[in-house]
Amino acid sequence: MSFDILDYVKLTSLVGSASHCLVLSIVVAVLIRDTLIFLGFLIFILLAGLFIVILAVISVDGSTYSMIDDLEFSIVVLGIDSSELSLNSKSIVERMV
Repeated sequence: MSFDILDYVKLTSLVGSASHCLVLSIVVAVLIRDTLIFLGFLIFILLAGLFIVILAVISVDGSTYSMIDDLEFSIVVLGIDSSELSLNSKSIVERMV
């Protein structure tokens, strides 16, 4: 298992995105001030954040990174411009389209 600085950056970015989802859910829930909507929204965001954290932990070994790039998951979570993606993932996306 090789672990370099790029793996660390991707892992911390994904975990940070999960914590931002939690903060966003609390802010929106305070604005809504409806208990049922708050609980439903909070549970949904927590599950989404948990999925992101699990995906980040699983992908530390590098085997899942190609799947993340194929789905352009890194664009959504990390806000990476599509020009920064690897040539391999671009060709895969072009073949999918």
